[in-house]
Amino acid sequence: MVETAGETRVPEAPGEARVLADAAQDRAIGWAPGAGNLVVLGAPGTGKTRVAVELAVRRALAVPRASWSEPTGGVMLLVPDRRRADRLGDTLEIRLAGTGAAVEVRTPVALAFQLVARSLTARGEPDPTLMSGPDVDAALADLLEGHRAGAGARPDWPAAIPPETLELPAFRAELRDLLTRAAELGVGPEDLAEFARDVRRPEWAAAAAVLGEYRDVMELADRSSGRGRRLDHARILAESATLLHYWEQDVGADVPRPAWSLVVVDDYQDATPAVAHLLRVLVSGGTQVVLVGDPDTAVQQFRGGRAHLLGEALGTAAPHGFGAEAIRLGTCYRGTPELRDATRAVTALVRPTLAGVAHR
Repeated sequence: MVETAGETRVPEAPGEARVLADAAQDRAIGWAPGAGNLVVLGAPGTGKTRVAVELAVRRALAVPRASWSEPTGGVMLLVPDRRRADRLGDTLEIRLAGTGAAVEVRTPVALAFQLVARSLTARGEPDPTLMSGPDVDAALADLLEGHRAGAGARPDWPAAIPPETLELPAFRAELRDLLTRAAELGVGPEDLAEFARDVRRPEWAAAAAVLGEYRDVMELADRSSGRGRRLDHARILAESATLLHYWEQDVGADVPRPAWSLVVVDDYQDATPAVAHLLRVLVSGGTQVVLVGDPDTAVQQFRGGRAHLLGEALGTAAPHGFGAEAIRLGTCYRGTPELRDATRAVTALVRPTLAGVAHR
């Protein structure tokens, strides 16, 4: 159900969300724990992030005081990048000062790292190491250099990709992006090679050989170093979802499976399928999710973001459905009426990102 309504006020009482809100914002902020999952849609300036913060505050204050020290049942706000996580973390710390309540603010990768580290610690293993983009680039450069020296997998690159191309940083960046997308989608070397044959893309078949060797080298390095596992951003998201799904079998029933009563995700239009999969695993354990975003403003598709995940969340089908209801924030509080009219005139000419959902 999509809702737009007139304006109302949220009272500035202790424990209440202190914000002027229209009725749609008010309904989203007051979304009840037993009401199911929710998608909040709105154009820039309609108060989406404010709704995310105020909902998190209200729920955190509603958590029984006896549960504040428990490892499960808290409230988490997920945001796309560390800078925003720091900023909103400071905002929430001020809002909740003196109450004893708290909201965890994380990026999806930071949440995944937290889950993997907790699992390894429970099993007496060292914490993992999160590989940066330059770390992955250096590892790929070593593999490709080895191929030129006649070592390793020696992928069969097509004539369109001559040896000098393999030395270019831009080529490694493209290769890294392909391997990242494969990891996010759970596509292994054999899967990628088969798909390459089906669509007649020999360069993807060569990349599949690199993917297999890359994973083998990382696994061998982890075993021989005596240190924690090294995982890149894409692999740690997939790893965390798998660990969480099989928590009781791998970690043991005596260690509580990490859980949150509510996870609010801001800017979900930039989430990747790996993030959606991790959220589905959390939901299977009883977590309620509220997904906030605007598919018309998606900017991370070149990094694997999928704006259509907002629309798929309204359904129930795997792998990205959450059976969520939807609330539309229809009042814009930013810019002048002339600017908003101009924006509507332009966006009316653009096909909506989500089928059946009008531009916001």
